[in-house]
Order: sequence, then structure tokens, then C-alpha cells
Amino acid sequence: MQRNAGAGTRMGLGAYFDPARPQANPQGRFHIDASGYRTWGFDYSSRTNPCPKLG
Repeated sequence: MQRNAGAGTRMGLGAYFDPARPQANPQGRFHIDASGYRTWGFDYSSRTNPCPKLG
């Protein structure tokens, strides 16, 4: 959804879980904000986002 909406939306998407260690955060929480077109994962970097990378 984020990739299709595009950078003009300034939508950020965070995924606070590690698919390799589901017990670490079983809720699998997501965060959406309007501070910029970016993505991040459980270590607060884009490197660990389990979602498909932004194009």
C-alpha cells in the first residue's frame, strides 16, 4: 500500500517485530506516521523491515 501510494504521501511505515524471532514481540505491531516516506523494522532501521522494500 505504501509503495503504491508513493512518496508524495510522506507516509512512514514501521514494523516492530522480527519474523525470525516471533516470541520477541508476538503482537507484531505496526506504526504509520506522516513524517516522511521511509520504512523501518524492529531495530529501528530500514534494514530489518520485513515488508517488501520500497521501490
